[in-house]
Parts: sequence; structure tokens; C-alpha cells
Amino acid sequence: MKKINMQAWLSELKESETKKSMPILSFPSVQLMGLSVNEMLSTAESQAKAMKLVAEKTPSLAAVGFMDLSVEAECFGSNIIFQDNEIPTVSGAIVNDLEEAEALAIPKVGDKRSGLYIDAIKIASQTINDRPVFAGAIGSFSLAGRLLDVTEALMCCYTDPDLLHTVLKKSTEFIIEYVKAF
Repeated sequence: MKKINMQAWLSELKESETKKSMPILSFPSVQLMGLSVNEMLSTAESQAKAMKLVAEKTPSLAAVGFMDLSVEAECFGSNIIFQDNEIPTVSGAIVNDLEEAEALAIPKVGDKRSGLYIDAIKIASQTINDRPVFAGAIGSFSLAGRLLDVTEALMCCYTDPDLLHTVLKKSTEFIIEYVKAF
């Protein structure tokens, strides 16, 4: 596995006359592999293979890993709806008041599908050698919105900031550890 010197890479980007794009092309790879979205997301190997195929077919600046807005929420215990050819989605809030927020356990990174996504980036990083491989994660407020319900999280900014703050602290702690794992 060839390591990329990221400082040199950034310097080359700044100095280059020709700029490259970095499109988020992970999910269109289902057509390249003839798989459903669920099949694509079910193994780290299929995700890494898809990333490699996209890297081979596009002159992108970097390879971008799979992410959706449900992986991290699933770790906290959110109900996730899976459909064959749709990106998984969160269904319903799991935190409704301050007591539930305070009782909400911060999951271990690697639980549920988070471990699969971490492994996919590791595998892709070993096979894609001509550009950096980037992982992605949901932001803390977006995760809090999945745990509380997005509308409720926005309303909590005004009506119950303590509830929102409690969920945000736990969301942020998890996201930091998740990103470190990548």
C-alpha cells in the first residue's frame, strides 16, 4: 500500500493549473456492479470494490467512501428502514425528552454497520493507490436530528436547548471517535 503525503498532495493541488473535481460517486456504483443498494452496503468488500471501480473510471481528485445518514443513528438504536434500491433511512425519534437524552448510551464505534464502513475504507485504502481515500460521517447536529427527529431538534433550539445540548454532546462524542477510527 502506497502512502500519500497529504501535505505534498495539498501543495500540488494549490499549484496545479488544472483542477480536478471530487464528485460523490459512491452509490452510482451499484449499476457498475449489478447489485442492489442493500447488497452494496452489506459488506466492506463490496463497498471497497465499488470505490475502486469508480476510481478506475473517473479522474477524480480522491476516492470517497460510502456514507448515509443512518449509519451513526443505527448505532444509537434508531430504527432503520432498508429497501433494496434506496439508501437506508431513519424512522422515528428515539429521544423524546431530557430524561431519555440523559439515559442515552453512547455506542461503541464498530457497532452495527459502523464497523463495516470503517473496514471498507481500510480495504479501499489498500487497493486505491493513486489518490487519497476519504471517509465520511454525519455531523453532530444532523445525528442529533436523527435521534430526536429533525423538526424536533430544530424546535429544541428555542424550546428545549438543554435537551438538544445533551443529545449534541453524546452525538459529538460518538462522531469524534468514529472519525478517529477511520
